[in-house]
Parts: sequence; C-alpha cells; structure tokens
Amino acid sequence: ILIGTRTRLTKQIQVTTQHYINEQDSLQSELDLQLRLSHEHSSKIHNLEDSNSKLLKKLHELTRESSSDVQKRVTDHENYDKLEVEEEHILHRIDVNHMHIKLSGRDRLRQTYGYEMLPHVSFHLLVDEEEEKRLSFLVELAPIDSNPHAIDRVLRWVIEDRIWDNAQLSEPRSARHQQQLQTTGLKVPTTRELAFLEHHQGYGRAKGRLCLVGKGPNFVVYLNDPTPEEEVKTNESCFGQVIEGLEHLKGQANVKLDRVKVVKRYGVKGSTQYS
Repeated sequence: ILIGTRTRLTKQIQVTTQHYINEQDSLQSELDLQLRLSHEHSSKIHNLEDSNSKLLKKLHELTRESSSDVQKRVTDHENYDKLEVEEEHILHRIDVNHMHIKLSGRDRLRQTYGYEMLPHVSFHLLVDEEEEKRLSFLVELAPIDSNPHAIDRVLRWVIEDRIWDNAQLSEPRSARHQQQLQTTGLKVPTTRELAFLEHHQGYGRAKGRLCLVGKGPNFVVYLNDPTPEEEVKTNESCFGQVIEGLEHLKGQANVKLDRVKVVKRYGVKGSTQYS
C-alpha cells in the first residue's frame, strides 16, 4: 500500500511539474511574441519618421526659394502649375505619413499595454530639499485614439530616456491669463521628438491638462481653465490630465520633479489601485 501510494504521489508530482513547465513555456513564448511585435512597431515608426523628415526637408527647400529662383523656374503658366502640383503631392505624402505614424503608435500602445486602459504616470515632487518634503500628482493619459503618437512618445521618454527626472517646473513669464507651470531646457535627439504636432480637437488645453511645448520633451501643466481666446488659439499636443494632486502645484512658482514613473492601474476609474 505504501509503495502504491508513493508511486501515485510521484506521478502526480511529475504531472504537476510538467504542467507548470508547459505554462512557463507558454508565457515565455507570449512574452517573446510581444517583444518581437514591439520591436517591429518601433522599426516601422522609425522608418516612417525618417521618411517624414525627408519630405519636410524637401518641402522646406521647395518653399524657401527666393523670388528670383521661382522666376527662373516659372517661365510660363505650365511650369507654375507643375510647381503647385509638386508641392501638393509632397503635402499629401506628409499627411499620409502622419496618419501611418499615428496608427503605428496606437498599435504599439495596444500591444504593450492592452486595449482597455493605458497606465497612469506618477510625478513625484521635491518641494523642500532640506527637509526632503515630497508630494506627488497623478496623471491619466489621454484616450488612446486622440493623440497616440504623442502618448507613445511620452511613455518612451518616461521609461527609456527618463528625461523628466530631476527636471524643474517653473512659472513662465509669458503666462498672463492663466496660471501654469512648465519645464524648460530639456532636449532629446531630433529622432526622439514628435515627428509632427499632433492635436485633437476634443482634447486640448484645460484645467489640469498636460500639453507638450512644441515637439517636446518640455511640457506645460495648466492650473486653470483657458479663456475662450486661448482655447481657440491652442494647437498643442496634449497627452494627459491630472486626476490627483493638482492642489500640490497651485501656489508653486518653482518646484523640482524628483521622479516620474509609469504606474499600472487596476479596475475602473473611481476604484483604482496603483502599483
């Protein structure tokens, strides 16, 4: 009886162990697939951005010609029409490239973070270095279909470049109508900036909204709602909304970002837990 029982236990242990090994192999295969797809998306976006840069350069060369150069080329109405067609063709190709970059950014976000919810970004502030007083504010990223290229680039700045760690948030002198804080002087290689200014009509400047300055990586946090004039004029790439801790920024003219990190969220808004 003892020998039979031991034999059965040994077989159960072998089956359980094999099942565990199979599960680990399956998880590893899934992880390898996700990494491969992520690298493919990265390569695709890099090629699109390179093509976009070349098209912009060609368009710049085409439009900066002096009047004398244009006069030499446009000797008759037919040549002028050709010049217009060439410019329209380049602009169309740029628009198509922008759309492909947006779609590729969206695909990479979904591949990395899933289809339902993007992670949050936590900004830790060092208010008083002597007393090591720290506060924080939490940012919910924009909907994935609004500005996917900007969101994808922001997450890469935070995770890969850590460009915002130890950055300074200061009140710009030009902020006349609404209180705002922004970073200045931060730089990344041109290939790591936004390929273009990505603006979504339904996700613009607002209270607690984070928007990039130009093509980044500097950004601004708006602490009040914009005036109607400012709302109409805005053409920024906005990427997030402060959902906790906005009060920690109000009244601050200068504050240091101690650490910026991506945090996973679970559940639905209102009952969210953070890792």
